[in-house]
Amino acid sequence: MYNQIKKIIIGITVGIIVGSIIGAVGYYGIIPRELREATTFATIKICIGLIILIVDLFCIWGLIKPVIDKHIYKNGKSVTGTIESVRKIPHPKHFSEDEWSRPSHFACVVYYNTDKGKITKEFPPTPLTSERELYPFSLEEGNEIPIKYLKNHPKLSIINNDTLKAAYKAEHTNDIIHLVMIPIISTALYILALIML
Repeated sequence: MYNQIKKIIIGITVGIIVGSIIGAVGYYGIIPRELREATTFATIKICIGLIILIVDLFCIWGLIKPVIDKHIYKNGKSVTGTIESVRKIPHPKHFSEDEWSRPSHFACVVYYNTDKGKITKEFPPTPLTSERELYPFSLEEGNEIPIKYLKNHPKLSIINNDTLKAAYKAEHTNDIIHLVMIPIISTALYILALIML
């Protein structure tokens, strides 16, 4: 988590420095106006293209992840991990409900032993589920947790729990439509804008 924040801060700082240099060059007329405008226009097109590419890559990952998870469920090696830490993220609409039945996301850091050594992994938040639905399985610090991982790539792992698996499937039933349509539409609009401008 700390490394990700550090990378974001470095990226923002580099962006500010580059933007300031470009602004200063334009303000003091170091390069001709036509070249400056052409460079600015090209930079804007490239930046928008990169943003669309990032969105497309996230969508592609969203399509690939269920396939990888299915492969892990089918061919993965089972191991018992230990929950190092857990963060409970309650759904805002259900704050009034008691903690036992309140739908929440659980973000866990788990360590487990593999043929390639000890792995510590921060799993993405679980789909919305309650402690009651998970019972007798409990996501609490120090508890054991069933994990499945790929033997050759032990970092590729999932929490091996049928309740969470069913909740994930129910939560993401219509995702495939959005994950296919968003990149197609955004990329098509970008290409159309490039042709027309």
